[in-house]
Amino acid sequence: MIRPWRRAAPLLALVALGYALPAAAHPHIFIEEHVEVLFDQNNATGVRMTWSFDELYSSMLRSDYTDTKKGPISAKDIKSLHDKAFNNLASVHYFTAVSLDGKPVTLGTPKDFTASFNADDKAIYSFVIPLSLPKTTAKSLLEIAVFDPEYYVDFELASDDPVKSSGGEGLKAECQPGTLQRDTQGWGTVDADIVSCSYQGGAS
Repeated sequence: MIRPWRRAAPLLALVALGYALPAAAHPHIFIEEHVEVLFDQNNATGVRMTWSFDELYSSMLRSDYTDTKKGPISAKDIKSLHDKAFNNLASVHYFTAVSLDGKPVTLGTPKDFTASFNADDKAIYSFVIPLSLPKTTAKSLLEIAVFDPEYYVDFELASDDPVKSSGGEGLKAECQPGTLQRDTQGWGTVDADIVSCSYQGGAS
């Protein structure tokens, strides 16, 4: 399946002289992200992702998937973005991998999707990935990584308040950003962001 953003490649070639990318750089889409880990009284229940796209890809999203060419988009536009430019990311698990105490976690189907364009006309996605985790009373470590091994998309945690938790006060949840080395498919090793949350399990 061809990912929708790969349609941007011809446009990238046309504007390369005016787009500030080194000639050898591989990523074609740049996403700044905020990560919010959601808790109830017993466990982590989900991860709210907020993705802010670069100007060039944002322009393509607006042009190809919305009927509104300036200003706020409509509910119909949001549905179009969801159905045509977001849903097919299920095949790559929305680039998201979650582990609990080092063991992979199966992700639920994203919910609460919405999209908008900010004052700089950058496209923004927001959605929640549900988690169904085993109950525990022990201290646990949840790790969330968003990464494209093909290195077509570059994900980077935002510089302003990139990571937070919601509802985890009773579990003494502490979430923080970090960096690790990841191997790409044919482009060497790169730095990648990771979010780590430690918390005390609730009553079983």
